[in-house]
Amino acid sequence: MTSVRTGYKVLLVFICTFLATILFTTNISALEITSRSEMGYDETLVRQDDNYIQADSIVITPIYTQTDEYISDYDWIKGLFYYQTVRLNQGDFLFHYLVSKSGQAFKGAVKGDENRFRFTETNLKPIVIAYLASEEDTEFDSVSRSGLAELLLEIMNKNAISPENIYVKSIEYIAKPNEAVLARLGSLGGRWERTLNEIVNGIKSNYKPESRQYLLKVENIGLPANPVSYGDNVVMNVTITNNSDFILLKGNIAEPIMTLNGGISSRFFLNGVWSSLTQTTIFSDGEFLRPHETKTFNVRLKVPLYFELVKENFYLTNTLGEKYADSNFDVSLTVNRYDKKVIEITKTETGQLNVREHPWYNAGIVNRVTVGSRFVVLEETPDGWLRLDLPDNKTGWIVIRYTKTV
Repeated sequence: MTSVRTGYKVLLVFICTFLATILFTTNISALEITSRSEMGYDETLVRQDDNYIQADSIVITPIYTQTDEYISDYDWIKGLFYYQTVRLNQGDFLFHYLVSKSGQAFKGAVKGDENRFRFTETNLKPIVIAYLASEEDTEFDSVSRSGLAELLLEIMNKNAISPENIYVKSIEYIAKPNEAVLARLGSLGGRWERTLNEIVNGIKSNYKPESRQYLLKVENIGLPANPVSYGDNVVMNVTITNNSDFILLKGNIAEPIMTLNGGISSRFFLNGVWSSLTQTTIFSDGEFLRPHETKTFNVRLKVPLYFELVKENFYLTNTLGEKYADSNFDVSLTVNRYDKKVIEITKTETGQLNVREHPWYNAGIVNRVTVGSRFVVLEETPDGWLRLDLPDNKTGWIVIRYTKTV
């Protein structure tokens, strides 16, 4: 096992001797982030696993060279790129951004703020900024602070990260052969934390998270063309285009939710899978939709106890219940008639009907069913009781007079 420290020292060894020199601005009167194309990286080397999760914090880590010779910020950053990409076999930077002592910001990993690196022993999901420090530094250089402050403010507002969730830490990278590098956070001595607090206190009044506008389009709905039967396992394919400039992630506010258009319960509701009687998520754990990307997602449906053509209209909302414009679509299945008796609960005095453990009135109540619900009849008594097939492999008895056969 190999450990590579960025909080105190980073081994930076090869590549720099043959890197060409370019000029880049250090004017930070307005925030300018030097792009990867300006740096001239060999992007054919980039190979980083997709691990998109919404960031909840920012971690700045000072890094140092282990050399007494002068090395330009440009060559240092280029060397870091090739070291982490090739030598550590990570396929890209293990930082989202880098900041020099002059305050110049540089773009790090190509996949952006939402792509997470692998951390151990912490619940943080940070955006990581590498700060190019000198060996003798114990705090952020005064020249760098304005540029670092502007970068922090932009990241905070873009990702809705509170000023209270910005930290300065050492990061130890733990490398094992043929495995993704793990990062471990540690504490720092000196005045790093104090000077970071000064920087953050100077910008926190300008913390105003951006309101992002997401535009989605439902391109296609894929459903079985042939008739299906009650009990079948049906998967619907939903093809969506993200016409916005922001990634859609499982668990963030903009995550699309499939929502019934009217009514209090969908006939396609699948118990234990859908989040409610009228809604189900579209993304599975770890799924995402990049800006301007089109992708197909799978949604599981229940085949209802309704026969012939069964059709309902849905639309997409975000997790706050706000509807995406022009996102309506129909879900329709042709259902074969069931070969057993099926009943529907009709009007009752209370709108519900008690389901009992045994076919008599003083038996224990095991469930309650609502008007309009349909069930398969497993057994019928001469005195007017029906034993129903209930969800979760349960059964129970109801009186026949509050039902109709369908």
